[in-house]
Amino acid sequence: MSQQWRVLELTQRFVDDVEPEETRRQYRDGRVHQLLLQVEPSGRKVYKLRFSHKGRRYDETLSPAQDMKLQTARRLASELVEKTRSGEREQDEHSEELTMSRLSEKCRASRRFKNLEASTQSYYTGYFDRIIIPAFGPRSIESISRAEIIELLETSYDKNGSRASNAVRDSLNKIYGYAVQQGHIDHNLIRSIDPLYRQKPRERYLSEREIRLFLSLITEGPLRRDVSDALQFCLLTGARRTEVTGMTWKEIDFEQSLWTVPIERTKKKKSVYLNPLSEASVQFLKEREVRLGKINPDDRLFPIRADSLTQAMRRLTERFEFDERYTPHDLRRTMATNLSRMGTSDEMIERVLNHAPPGRAIRSYIHHNYVDQKRHALELWAAYLQKFDDPEGDE
Repeated sequence: MSQQWRVLELTQRFVDDVEPEETRRQYRDGRVHQLLLQVEPSGRKVYKLRFSHKGRRYDETLSPAQDMKLQTARRLASELVEKTRSGEREQDEHSEELTMSRLSEKCRASRRFKNLEASTQSYYTGYFDRIIIPAFGPRSIESISRAEIIELLETSYDKNGSRASNAVRDSLNKIYGYAVQQGHIDHNLIRSIDPLYRQKPRERYLSEREIRLFLSLITEGPLRRDVSDALQFCLLTGARRTEVTGMTWKEIDFEQSLWTVPIERTKKKKSVYLNPLSEASVQFLKEREVRLGKINPDDRLFPIRADSLTQAMRRLTERFEFDERYTPHDLRRTMATNLSRMGTSDEMIERVLNHAPPGRAIRSYIHHNYVDQKRHALELWAAYLQKFDDPEGDE
């Protein structure tokens, strides 16, 4: 594949917003010259480390850009270059001691980790890079005490709240669990530490006033078109943000009004999802296709990160009159709540949301895809949203 590269001082905003082109593009960082941002035609962005030392060429992938902040990528690249030049890195490769940094790398490279949903991988790696590695990176995992871990959880709570504290514990549990599985340690210390803070299940959904405000902002507001279109499609379909931002044109069957989510992008990675599309959703996609012009089947419909949707909704919450903060997942809950009000059964709502039906035994016997029934529910939802196009419609 042909590729082009250029040098510039990268910024986090550039990394988030740079658009893919027909050929692979590489942007060498003007601050840390060994660091590159590689942007694939598909929209995938990765940080690369590239340099030469003593006749050996190093060309390594550090991380998908969605999983690592630019500041962290610069620090990691600088550390790896310095370790290579000092010989420390070669010593590390032959050392039997497993540091937290090395275990986190091995954990995220494991087959079990890669089988997780993309958003779940991003959830863990974000806390690996932002919290755990800065705190314990060069330390042997066996040298880290229970008291130190509890202190880290307490510190995370003080700085970022209860969700962050629990997320750090979840991420540590993933690393320690991997270390036990591989025989590096005998027991998982994290399992003996209860979450410091219990969280209530989130129950947020948008009121009719907020739905009207949300629709007006994503059609006429301050967001980039890719972001606003992706959010509108999330609302129309009730799909997960990672499913929407990862979808490609070849997954759409306009004749059958179907969206097929391949197995590798489903939450449980056990079967494909057949998502019927309402007439409104099909029309929305056709209009986007015309607006984009030339497209390839492998092109993503919305070449943005899933986190971009969360960030956009947070900015809207801060700037406009919503009752409280909300997230892309709350759009799914909004659809489910209103479908229930319109008389759709709980079981069918679960199927529209692509939740696994209850009961392992019954799942092994029933293989009907319920496309027609799900389509009926989604048409009800589209008709409900249609009334918000009328500025004088019912509140």
